[in-house]
Amino acid sequence: MRRSFGPAAEVIYFDEYRDIPRVVAVRLPHSTTHEAFQSPTDGTIILGIKGTSTAADAYIDVGMFSQIQVLQVFNRFVPILQSLPSQVIGWLLNLRVTEDVDEMFFQKFNSTYTKLRSQYANSDFVFTGHSLGGGFATIFGSRLNVPTGTFSSPGNLYSKTRMDMRRMRIYTNVMGVMPDSDPVPRVDMRLDTVQRIQCRKADGSLEYKSCHSITKTTCELWRNCGDHKGRDFYPSCTQNAVGAGSLPWVNPSCLGRVYNSRGECVAALSEDDLGWE
Repeated sequence: MRRSFGPAAEVIYFDEYRDIPRVVAVRLPHSTTHEAFQSPTDGTIILGIKGTSTAADAYIDVGMFSQIQVLQVFNRFVPILQSLPSQVIGWLLNLRVTEDVDEMFFQKFNSTYTKLRSQYANSDFVFTGHSLGGGFATIFGSRLNVPTGTFSSPGNLYSKTRMDMRRMRIYTNVMGVMPDSDPVPRVDMRLDTVQRIQCRKADGSLEYKSCHSITKTTCELWRNCGDHKGRDFYPSCTQNAVGAGSLPWVNPSCLGRVYNSRGECVAALSEDDLGWE
């Protein structure tokens, strides 16, 4: 962490690994540069929320998002989602016979956030998470009005009523990164600002298996955008293979370039490629 964010970065809070939701809070103090003195805050605290990694996490995934998944499958045969207002779909998803664990998760997180907010009153706060963690981050960021960035998280249109989110809070606070061919962000529809990214193998062919990987997403963002801090992602993203006998996460000759419709890495798209699917 300190290698990436500097020697002053510190972990100020963490839950046990199997806690749901598991939160790790990292504080990044502002540097002592002239730019920092212009800031009204003394640092940024990032609350990261763990994604699915245990059987219990998978159970929560199913409990929170399986209803809308079933409706989306059914919608292929009968267009119920297009026929009914989203408020009606949200009301249907809010019907339940089990304990309201969604609110329990929110209260647990809010207790942690409130304590940190009180302890670090002069710091900015940001929420983030991947997959299930991104789903939690969307809920918490929307309800607490805190800027939130998610990666490969489920959508939020139809589930917002059940999760007690507000449309404008999602509009103004939540941004999600959505890789091509990743099925998880396509659960539910989206109200947040979405940044789509490609998911291709290093040889330019379409990728499917690893598109939900946070490592793949990180390397693809670095391949396209670089890193303004000058950190070296090159070994991790271009030399280490995904598995035995497989390709690296990204092609080192494709840094800062784009893939055209034929899977070729080029400096810019030609007229023939503009608007390709």
